[in-house]
Amino acid sequence: MIKLIVAVKDFLGWHSTKKLFEARYRIFSASYFAQGLVFGVIGIAFPIYLQRRFNLTMGELVSMTILMQFPWFIKPFWGFISDHIPIFGRRRMPYIIICSFIVFSSSIAIGSVVDSYWIFVFAAFCLNFGFGFTDVACDAHGVDMCKKDTREEGMIQAIMWETRSLGACLSGIGGGMLINYCGEKFTFVLMSLAPLALCFVAFGSLEEEDKNVHITKDWGKLFKRSSYEGSVKFLIAAAIFLFILNMAPVFSPSALQYFMGKILGYSPFMRGIIGAVGAFGGFLGLRYYREYVREVDVRIILKITLLIGAGISLTYVWTVYYYTLLLFIFIIGAFVSMIGFVCSMRVAVRACPEGIEGTVFAVMMSLCNIGSMAGAWVGGKIFDFFGVVKYIDGTVVYQEPGHGFTWMVIISSAMSLIPLVFLRLLKEFKTNDAKSA
Repeated sequence: MIKLIVAVKDFLGWHSTKKLFEARYRIFSASYFAQGLVFGVIGIAFPIYLQRRFNLTMGELVSMTILMQFPWFIKPFWGFISDHIPIFGRRRMPYIIICSFIVFSSSIAIGSVVDSYWIFVFAAFCLNFGFGFTDVACDAHGVDMCKKDTREEGMIQAIMWETRSLGACLSGIGGGMLINYCGEKFTFVLMSLAPLALCFVAFGSLEEEDKNVHITKDWGKLFKRSSYEGSVKFLIAAAIFLFILNMAPVFSPSALQYFMGKILGYSPFMRGIIGAVGAFGGFLGLRYYREYVREVDVRIILKITLLIGAGISLTYVWTVYYYTLLLFIFIIGAFVSMIGFVCSMRVAVRACPEGIEGTVFAVMMSLCNIGSMAGAWVGGKIFDFFGVVKYIDGTVVYQEPGHGFTWMVIISSAMSLIPLVFLRLLKEFKTNDAKSA
């Protein structure tokens, strides 16, 4: 028993947590914490706020979300700019400073002056642009570090998403309470402090980035590698696998929020707690990966997490109606899924040639985002198709839970196993020994 307590203390204690605050990792922690905090609140508030304000169905909500998130689909363009147009000799930090300030301004606008439909879409578009470009620059800086020292591979990605999960956990608890007592708009304004803090952290991290790095002009030479992992073949294989991996689950978070809020009647606070519990499960999974299984073959981890994840997703057919049980399922599901996710990020990092890291990694992430949004769009259409909502005199009317939700979960669970077929594309991926990182 004493050994177990000591193990838990080491796992959650300062020894493991202090890496998040080390100078070389600080920018990753700040950037992803801000994303988790802001998008955690958006995930709770936007679906219900938009439906109430503009009377949208689930399918219309997903379509509007795709429009607002368009900047995430063209991340390679932001990556190209970051790779080839340095500011004062640096390719990453200045862009993080500028774009995090754009996020700050957009959050203030959404929470204060925005009231019409298209102005709201524009402000949300700017918010996503700022976070999208910040994400590209931060990811590229992480890839830069991994290329210099391969022992950082997996560590940086785990720290990124560990802090994002922590931010989402806090926003799930605090965001739900703020929305309940202060309303959505005040909450948006308050959340703007996170990207503002990121500006200062990025400014203080300028010296962590090398100045006047070589900017490649001969792309052809970058892809001429003797090893499989540096070849065009591996780049294409990794891109295909990541797209399939992210497209498979059609059970979108927006659909779940919509179902729990408008049909099951879960309050923003209750849904916030669910999100917080899931984020905490992801936090635990990422820390477990970082401390104990980072050196295990990523193909084995991906296979195990896909199989367990499909089984967990299937339980939503009945656990979604039992709040306490749903909390338990969320924490287990997030623990498993985030371990698989960080392994997929290692595949993307390994596929990036030196010199155009930001561009290629952004291409990979854009494929992931497009796959995820395609799956979410299909999920929204399935939700509407089975008649969970309908129009009466132009007004959305919510019916009793039907078979639409059940079929959406079943289809999602089945499709989430498709990536198992494509794991053979990574047959020559070699996991580096990362124990000493």
